[in-house]
Amino acid sequence: GRVLAGAGLPVRGELMAMCADGISDISSSISSSGAQKNISFKSVKSEDDAALWAKTAWIAFSEEAELSIGAPNSFAALSRGLLADDSFVMNVAYRGDTPVGTFMAVSSKAELGVYYFATRSERRRSGVGLAMMNEISRIAAGRSIVLQSTPSGVPFYASIGFKTLFAIPLHSRDESVF
Repeated sequence: GRVLAGAGLPVRGELMAMCADGISDISSSISSSGAQKNISFKSVKSEDDAALWAKTAWIAFSEEAELSIGAPNSFAALSRGLLADDSFVMNVAYRGDTPVGTFMAVSSKAELGVYYFATRSERRRSGVGLAMMNEISRIAAGRSIVLQSTPSGVPFYASIGFKTLFAIPLHSRDESVF
């Protein structure tokens, strides 16, 4: 941190490293509401699926993202590149035929890491996030689940049993990192 600050990159925000120990922490906090029942999931298996995953994640993370514009080529290339490694599982959440959220799960023996957990802004607070956490709990199969959260996501994760482990400072020249 001192090296980054010395290079002119002050701390502009922080992520929270969070953990839920085992499937019971989350599944006991999540009910099967009607809003969650009409959410389905598709694992990314092809380059076309990867492009859709990247576009959906990009739109969900970018409040001002133009819905007709896809993800930058570098982000789409990342998603295509991850297809070659079975330890990365990318999923798109659908309500009907509409992609409404994404997540990536990275497996190890002891834990499941969750990345790119995002719900499109117009679908937030409608059960999509809870449905995605139910699916993540199923994939975790009793292992600890770890993730990094923006400040706006901490209340959601805490409400379903995640505990904050530590803060991760974000160094940037830009004042706004979120």
